[in-house]
Amino acid sequence: MIFERSDTKMVVNPNEQDVREGFEALGEIDMDDFVILSKNDMAYIQAAIGEGEEDGFILEYQDGSLDRHYVASNRDIPQEEILKAFLAYLTGDESWKSNYLWETADMGEE
Repeated sequence: MIFERSDTKMVVNPNEQDVREGFEALGEIDMDDFVILSKNDMAYIQAAIGEGEEDGFILEYQDGSLDRHYVASNRDIPQEEILKAFLAYLTGDESWKSNYLWETADMGEE
C-alpha cells in the first residue's frame, strides 16, 4: 500500500503510526488537503476537506475500476471517523463501508 498526502508526503507500506501521523494538522495549512491510501491505482480510499462551511471531510473509495467509485453521501464527516476508516482499510477490515451511505461517483470520461 501507499499512503499519500496533498503536501507530497508519501509512505510506501505504511503502518498504523504512519497513517496517524499523516492525519496530524490535516487541513490546518492548506484547505485543499487530501489523503489517499491505495492498494494500487484502481483501488483506494481517499478523503478531502469538505467544500462549504462544514468542518468535515468528503470520503470516497474506488474498488478496482472507475465504474466502482463511490462517495459517502455525508459530506461532513469528522476527521476522527475518517482516520478510523483509513485504519480499517489498512488492515483489510471492510466494516467501515457499512458506516456510510454510498453514492456512485460520476467518473465519466471527458
